[in-house]
Amino acid sequence: MTDNAVAVESCPCGSGRKFSECCGAVAARARAQDNVDPQVIDGMLQNAQRAAQAGRFDEARTLGRQIIERVPKHFGALMLLLGITKQRNEPKRAKELLDLLLANYPKHDAVHTEAGAFLEAQRQVRPAEQHYAQAVRLNPRNLAAHLALGRINQLRGNVGMAEYHFREAYYLQPQNVAISSALGVVLSTLGRKEESERFFRIALSLEPKNMGALLSWVKMEESRNDIDRARDLLDKANKVDSHYSMIPMAEALLLRREQKNEQALKALDNIDALDLSPPAASAYYFERGTVLDKLKKYDDAFDAY
Repeated sequence: MTDNAVAVESCPCGSGRKFSECCGAVAARARAQDNVDPQVIDGMLQNAQRAAQAGRFDEARTLGRQIIERVPKHFGALMLLLGITKQRNEPKRAKELLDLLLANYPKHDAVHTEAGAFLEAQRQVRPAEQHYAQAVRLNPRNLAAHLALGRINQLRGNVGMAEYHFREAYYLQPQNVAISSALGVVLSTLGRKEESERFFRIALSLEPKNMGALLSWVKMEESRNDIDRARDLLDKANKVDSHYSMIPMAEALLLRREQKNEQALKALDNIDALDLSPPAASAYYFERGTVLDKLKKYDDAFDAY
């Protein structure tokens, strides 16, 4: 991109002014200054981060821009400004900042992780996956990128790759309940039930009342056709939180296995699909369609699928 092209674009710092009237105007002056005190800049950044953590985003953004005026393309300040745009749901500004970060820090894994998260939020999963993969190539210990790649591959049905990335994440953070539970789910899908149970046990040893791990274990035992054990686990989940949104789904799953399809449908009627996450909603509609098919309500089943 030419200097003239940059001059007419809005400034990536998010001020709303033209680049030539904002960071571009101070860039030459800042480059000529050899006496910028790093400790002063670090202090400004720490103050900005504290302000952002406290929800004082205007103050944090002002401090971030002041850092950019003194040190153009300052990594910490740009990442701070990017975080503020995410908090304020400003995708246009976020993209401008990401483009600037990718242009100046193409080998920084955190930048690619942020780019992946931005694109995934925009439902651009393929390019998001490419950025997450680049983050892992640059830094094999990037936990967030491994988790994202595990999640994307799991949703795609590529459970082998999902297992790989969740295992890498587990090695990095073995005390993370969500990672152990996710490994339990993918191992169950792969038919490795004993390994799956091990990771559900690990998750629940870390957090005995974790509903996700409990209900995933219920589903695994149902797939084993061990309904008694699944019922025991579901009873435990009910004691933890009987109003948890996914309990009726687990109940319906067991009722369908017991060929009590009318009761299963009534259990599913207690779920508001609009309150579910996209993966949970997909599972709900699949289960509902399956139950309706068992009841020979084929048109309704087709609509649910």
